[in-house]
Amino acid sequence: MSAAVTGSATAVATTADEFLATHKPVDTMTTTSPLAGLVSGCAGAVALVYVGQPLDTVKVRMQLSTATQAVTSSGGGGGGVSMWGCVRDMWRQALVTPAPHIRRLTNNAAAAVVEACPLTATSQPVSKAAAAGRMARLMYAGTAPALLANVAENGVLFAAYGPCQRLVAFALDLFSGVGTGTAVMDVEKKLGPAGMATAGSLASLCSAFALCPTELIKVRLQAADLDRANLSAASGRPQNAAVGTLQVVARVWTTEGGLRGMYRGLGSTVAREMPGYYVFFLAYEASRTYMNNWHHGSLAALTAPTVEHQEDPAWVTMTAGAAAGACLWLVVYPVDAIKSRIQASGGGGGIVESSSGGFLRAMAMSVRNEGPLALYRGLAPTLLRTVPASAVMFWTVERTQTLMSSYGL
Repeated sequence: MSAAVTGSATAVATTADEFLATHKPVDTMTTTSPLAGLVSGCAGAVALVYVGQPLDTVKVRMQLSTATQAVTSSGGGGGGVSMWGCVRDMWRQALVTPAPHIRRLTNNAAAAVVEACPLTATSQPVSKAAAAGRMARLMYAGTAPALLANVAENGVLFAAYGPCQRLVAFALDLFSGVGTGTAVMDVEKKLGPAGMATAGSLASLCSAFALCPTELIKVRLQAADLDRANLSAASGRPQNAAVGTLQVVARVWTTEGGLRGMYRGLGSTVAREMPGYYVFFLAYEASRTYMNNWHHGSLAALTAPTVEHQEDPAWVTMTAGAAAGACLWLVVYPVDAIKSRIQASGGGGGIVESSSGGFLRAMAMSVRNEGPLALYRGLAPTLLRTVPASAVMFWTVERTQTLMSSYGL
């Protein structure tokens, strides 16, 4: 028995030596560099958009719908358009030539909602191949500004994430006693999921200023065919001209106050981003830590603060990312719904939008006119979109950071 115990101790020591040999300690406490964060955030944003854009379009069109559309799009009443009803009506819309058969709406920001999935009245069918192409264009409407919006948001977010970690660490006096032999993992362990979430929330304040104008353009493009139908109803003749990104920018700049118009919805964007990204990073770090501890098991004792953080398995990163995305939208979705309505409406507001006269008033009027469920219309496609999209985004971010670290960046 003595020999067996000695052999086991030798095996554990050998395992520990091999582990430490492949995970060298570093000299000081460090965080992700802004350059690595910027590049990895941009790469993750591209992956996020191409995976999630179709369902994001469905979400926005549902958010801009009215409660009375349940009769038109889903055959029922009182609950708003359904996700599958919206997709079905988009397909029917792609099969025929658009026609001006939409009711006229008011210009009030709180009431400026449009038909989410209008059915056309003309009977000029197109081939299924052409309809499939039109359906793809509908589903990927606003992809260019969505790419710009997410690249700007994620680039700034992850570039500021590392410096914000250090800011939180300084505020909590976690740098005391840091010296030779302290590794990157020690910083994350000292901050904990709550500290990392605080850093992410602070970083999101910076990203909100880059995100707001580009997301406004995205929302306008995603509802562009609906706006054309409204204009057709108002003028009495078809409005079939295509709307592009530059046309939207020019229209907002010239008719809505220039830079003030481009920052329409900034207050609601900040109200969504800061609490949302606190929950986002809290869920990501907490679930990642739990799954890593479960995955490594007895090896967790070897991952002491004196060794550098090893790369997470892909399934851990993607599962934690999916959980983070779902938690974010479950918490902030009502804010996002009102933000979409504010940005889709024209005139007023701008960068000086007040919370009492803009966001809160729009929310109160939406709840009073359509009921509290109006704030959650479009949640189903959002959750279906965010699970794969956030998983792929975090995998891309982590792998890009690992690649850049291997080049000393």
